[in-house]
Order: sequence, then structure tokens, then C-alpha cells
Amino acid sequence: MRETITTIAEKSGVSKSTVDRALKNQPGVSPETRELVLRVASECGYRKNIAGSALRRQNSPVVIAVLFRWQLFDEQIKEGLFAAQEEYYDLGVRLRFFDMKQGDYQEQYQILESLKEQDIKGIILKPVDHPEIVKVVNELESLNVPVVAVSSDLPSSKRFQLIGQNYYRAGRVAGELMATALHSKGRVVIFHESTQYHAYTERERGFQAFLQENAKEIQVKEIICADEGSSDNYQLALKFLQENAEVEGILCTGISYPFIARAVLDSGNEDVTLIGYDIFEDTQELFEKRAIKFVITQNPFREGYEAVRTLFQYVTTDNKGNGSSYFTTLNIVNRESIVDIHKQELFKI
Repeated sequence: MRETITTIAEKSGVSKSTVDRALKNQPGVSPETRELVLRVASECGYRKNIAGSALRRQNSPVVIAVLFRWQLFDEQIKEGLFAAQEEYYDLGVRLRFFDMKQGDYQEQYQILESLKEQDIKGIILKPVDHPEIVKVVNELESLNVPVVAVSSDLPSSKRFQLIGQNYYRAGRVAGELMATALHSKGRVVIFHESTQYHAYTERERGFQAFLQENAKEIQVKEIICADEGSSDNYQLALKFLQENAEVEGILCTGISYPFIARAVLDSGNEDVTLIGYDIFEDTQELFEKRAIKFVITQNPFREGYEAVRTLFQYVTTDNKGNGSSYFTTLNIVNRESIVDIHKQELFKI
């Protein structure tokens, strides 16, 4: 039989109202008392009926706003979002999409501002790292509208949670791969996707940090790409490689590595070690042509799924979490390992 709040109060030596506030993570309870109540509740096997709470919400659905500029990688996130919505649909979860066209901070800010006046229970987005976005995210959080950052973080904000890679660690992983491939010396260029997303900046920071600590003979040059995921990055990379034949390594911080890999092929320098992030439709072909050496993945499907699950739990239970990060697994894929991965599973690693 499930233990009641009365039982928990008796075993904790506090009032029932204190137990209620502690379980609901409400103010007015000291950290020590809250910890005691939660420990006793756990020992008693206390569980809130999550399904029952959710079913009572069918007449007032849990509407979650999704803000994205849908590109190659983000489509894999969308599959995870839809999978979670299907699983939780009968429990009241509904996704409302706000598709971005430009992907800049002004567009994202305007959409977020408009959501203040709507009956939204939570927000999922790839946040642009800009002070105005920090400001509006903090305002939404103050209105009890939790914001989950997916595929990039907004660390200076009060966003509820990040679900994605440990981007700094992903950069260090790339640094170690590069140092090993080049025997800790040579010339490397970083094609930095965009300065408006924290994920790309952190990958570069981690990469540079590892090389500074472990491979100081590697010379690094940075190039800012054209628009994120733009085919213009092919010409940018081709011109650079034709003029800098001595380059031995390339790091692509974002989603343009398929364009840059084709530039590597067309430049005739097939000995370049190119490291990118995430898997796309033509990744396997580029491995077969030896245009890329390593890809570091982050399971975008899981990111989308976990974002919905996290907000569903936030709305339907008293467990609000602590605003921590949910890091997906860093996997390293190369030409040999990708052969054995079924095509339908490629985007889930």
C-alpha cells in the first residue's frame, strides 16, 4: 500500500503541510527539512500517480512550443519530438511549432515575446546566444514557463535545462583525435560555423584547449563560415584549400562539414584529416570517399524525445528538477564503424 503524506509527516517529525510543500518543491521549507522529507518519502515508497494527473489534463492539454529553424541536423531532432508526442499524446501533450525562417536573435526574440500571452506550458528551442534572448528566457521562467535548450545552450540564462552534447568535451575529443592523427604537429584550420550559437563556440574552445595543453606544435587558424549550413561554405573552403595546400587538418564545428568535405575532394588534398559533428544523409558516402576521417555524434533523436519527456514531467509532477544538464553520449564514428550501423539507426547515435 502506498504511504500517505500523514505517514511521511509522522516519520519525518514535521507537519503534513511541510511535507506537502517539500514534495511540491514550494518555498517555506529549509534545505535540510526538504532533504529529510524527500529521503523519508523515498524510503516509504511514496509515488505520485503521474498517469492519473496527466489524464485529468486531457481537457486542458499540455501545450509545448517548439522554436527551430529546421535544417539538416534539426530534422533528426524533430523525429524525436514527434516520437515523444505520440507516446504522451493520450496524456495530453501537444506540440505547437513556431518555425523560424532566418534563425537570428531578432526573430527568436519576437516569437518568445509573443508566447508570454499564450497558454504555453513549456518551450523547446535551440537558443541564439544573445543578451536579448537571455532576458526573455529569464522572463518566461519567472512566469513559470520552463525553457529547455536543445542542441545548443544558453548558460547565462535561467533556462530550465540543457539537453544535448557536452560541447566543450566534444571539442576536446576532436582535439585528441586530431593530435593523434597528425602526431601532434602540423597545420589545422577550424571552420567555425556560427558565433551566435554557444555549441559551436564551446566545441572550438575545447578543441583549442586540448591542443594547447597536449599538442603545441599544431598551428591553428580559424575561419568563420558563411550562414549556418549554407552551400556557400563549399566555395569558401575550396578557395582556402587551393591557396593553402599545406593544411593537414580541418575541424568543422557545425553542420557544414558535408560542403567542406566535398571541397576537400575537389581540392585534390585527400590526405587532410577532417573531423565533423553529427551524421547526415551523405555522411556514409563521404566516409567511403575518404573525405572525412571522424564524426562525433550526439543522438539528436534522443535530444528531441528527452526535451518533451522532461517538460511533461515538469508539468504533471511535483519533480521540477534542478535545472541541470542532460548530456547525450559522445560517440566517435569512422569509415569502418559506420558500415555496420543500420541506416535507420544512423541518426540515433
